[in-house]
Amino acid sequence: MSSVADAPRLRDRRELVAQLDALHRWDGAGPTAEFYRGAAAALSWLADGRPAPLSGSSRTGPVTAPAVAAELADADDLIRAGRPRRRHFLIGVEHALMWAGHDTAVPPLPDAPEPPPPVSSWAGPGIPAPDTAGDQDPVGCVTRR
Repeated sequence: MSSVADAPRLRDRRELVAQLDALHRWDGAGPTAEFYRGAAAALSWLADGRPAPLSGSSRTGPVTAPAVAAELADADDLIRAGRPRRRHFLIGVEHALMWAGHDTAVPPLPDAPEPPPPVSSWAGPGIPAPDTAGDQDPVGCVTRR
């Protein structure tokens, strides 16, 4: 069982999903399309519980920091190994994981629309905001505060 210490510091799930939705809507071909496919695969793993983009491992709980580090290391190793056919896909995976983990400020698809405001900002007078005491959302992404 993983502990909170094993949880990576990821962007809010709304940001991950907004970026993922924008990537799914993007229509194009060539190296840019492969970059976006790699980014979408990485974000699908983090936000939707899909298998990891490179190792293919599945999870039953939250993504752990060691799992994210392993995917990043795999991407870096494969990029450095000179896999020209998958290079843009691998760079997309690497960039999305780095963006999700706050290691870069530029998202994979910079012109994606902003995510909606958090539910807690919708609470009005006399309407309590949802309990946000935990750092983990229902799908297992750990959010930064």
